[in-house]
Amino acid sequence: MQNLTPSAAGVAKKKWLLVCVALLIVLVGAGVVGAAYIKKQGAQPNQVSDNIQVLQAIGKLMIVLNEQPIIATINQAAVLVREQPFYVGAQDGDKLVIFPKLQKAVIYSPGRNIIVNSGPFTINSGKSAPAPVSPQR
Repeated sequence: MQNLTPSAAGVAKKKWLLVCVALLIVLVGAGVVGAAYIKKQGAQPNQVSDNIQVLQAIGKLMIVLNEQPIIATINQAAVLVREQPFYVGAQDGDKLVIFPKLQKAVIYSPGRNIIVNSGPFTINSGKSAPAPVSPQR
């Protein structure tokens, strides 16, 4: 067995403590990254399920052709109404469903089970889309 002087024993304890703290930091970091990954993977099937439900509900209210739409949730309806009259009657949580090939847009309200508005749209390259809409592809 090796005899350590009091100062050498203190240095050995400090090194051991430093190794333990570093290992703890690595484990906590790995846990946070793993939890974020699992949460992200778990959220995707719910979005797909929600989008399917929205399309099925719209299909009961109007004829929907076989096209993959872009679906977004309206977050700040009042702001959108000020920018575009198309959004009049929309509420936060309503869905904006865009059919790109058909160049048609639909606002569907899941809470009220109504089509708030629908109409043609054109892509205006000079003006960007309003910010308060969250895409859910």
